[in-house]
Amino acid sequence: MIGRCATGYRSGVRILLGLLLEYGAIQGDDRPAGDLKRYVTPEYVLYTDLSDDAARQVLARLVAMTDLYRQWTGDLAGAACNKLSFYLYGRYDDYLASFRGQRPTSAGRYDGVSLCAVADTNVFSEKGIWRVVQHEGWHQFSHRLLQRETPLPIWLEEGLAEYFGGAAWTGDRLIPGAIDAERMRRVQRRIGAKQFRPLRKLVAMSRDEWSEAMNIVNYDQVGSVMQFLTRKHPDALKAYFRDMVLGRANLPSFRTHFGRNLKTLQKQYETWWLSLPDRPSAERDDQITVETLMAFLRRLARQGRTFDSAEAFFQAARQGRCVLPARPPDGWLLPTLLAEALTKARQHENWRLRYDSNHRPVLTLTREDGTVFRARCISGKKIPVRVEITPARPTPTTAQSPEK
Repeated sequence: MIGRCATGYRSGVRILLGLLLEYGAIQGDDRPAGDLKRYVTPEYVLYTDLSDDAARQVLARLVAMTDLYRQWTGDLAGAACNKLSFYLYGRYDDYLASFRGQRPTSAGRYDGVSLCAVADTNVFSEKGIWRVVQHEGWHQFSHRLLQRETPLPIWLEEGLAEYFGGAAWTGDRLIPGAIDAERMRRVQRRIGAKQFRPLRKLVAMSRDEWSEAMNIVNYDQVGSVMQFLTRKHPDALKAYFRDMVLGRANLPSFRTHFGRNLKTLQKQYETWWLSLPDRPSAERDDQITVETLMAFLRRLARQGRTFDSAEAFFQAARQGRCVLPARPPDGWLLPTLLAEALTKARQHENWRLRYDSNHRPVLTLTREDGTVFRARCISGKKIPVRVEITPARPTPTTAQSPEK
C-alpha cells in the first residue's frame, strides 16, 4: 500500500510500482548536502544553508504544512517509515547545481524522494516560493504518507496541491481557501472562452494526458474546481477523496457523491465563479490579516510589549519598533509578514485593541459592512489564536402594510 510503512516482498513491490507509476523513476536521496545544516521536525528533516533564524521560520511552516495536510486527510494518512526530506537552498545557483544537469522550471520540485526548493528572493518572490513548496509538499505527503492502493486521480492530486499551495501563513498556522483576484479573473476569462475541459473529461483525465498538456490552463481548472467543491460540496468531496484513497473506481464514485448529471454540476461551478465579487474571499482575507497581526501582538505581549490602542501598535510597527527578539519562545516571525499584514489592515479603519485580565491581546476589526472579527488568545491549544466572526446584521426593510 503506497504510503504505509510495510514489510515483505509483496508490499515492497507494490510501493515500488506506485513510485514508478507516479514519478517514472526512483531516485536515491543522495543530493549533495555540502555545507547544508540539518534540522529536524516531527515529520521532516530540513537541509539548508539559511541562517538559524530563517531556518526556524521554515521549520515552523513545515510543521504547519503537515498539520494542514493531516487535518484534511484525517485517518487516511499514516506515518512515514523515515522522515520526509526537504532541501532548501539560499542561492539559485546552488539549487540548480543540486539537479546535476537538469534545469528545474520553478522554485521547487518533489522528485519522488525529496522535496527541493530555493529561497532566493532575487529570483522568486517569497510568496511564490512558499506556494510552490506547499504545492510540492502535498505531492510528497500524498506519495509517502497516504495509505492508498493506487495513485489518486491526477485532477484530484493536482487540485489539492493547488488548494494547499495557496494557503496563507499567519505566523501560527496555514489557512487555505483564499482566492487571488488575478486568478479569479483568469478563470472567469477561461470559462467565458470555453478553454476548460468538460468536467467528466477532467475527472477521467489520465496522468499521461496531464503530462502531455501540463500548462497553466490545466492548473487553473483543477484549482478552481477544488475551490468550488471545498465551498459548495465539502462533505461530498471528502467522501470522494476517501473512496479514491481506498482504491474505488474514479468516475462512478464521483457520480455517486456529486450526482450523475455532471453537466448540472459544471453549470453550478461556472455560475459560482462568474458571480464572484471583486474581492472574492473578503472574509477569509480579513481573517488571515487579523490572525497575522495577533501572531505578532501575542509574541510582543509575552516580551512585555503592550500598546494603548490598535493605532499605536500600527504606528510602532510601521516605524520598525515591533521587531521580535531572535528567539522568542513561540517562534520568530519575518518582518515582511508583519509588513504585508499592515498593508492589508489599511483597507479598514475600525480597529480596537485591548488586553484581558491575563495581559493577553484581544484584537477586534469591525468592517464597514458591520461584520466583526474578534481575535483572542487560547491557552493550551495548538493553534493559540481564535478568531470569532460575527456576520453583519441584515439591513432592516420597511414593512409593507397588509392589504385591506
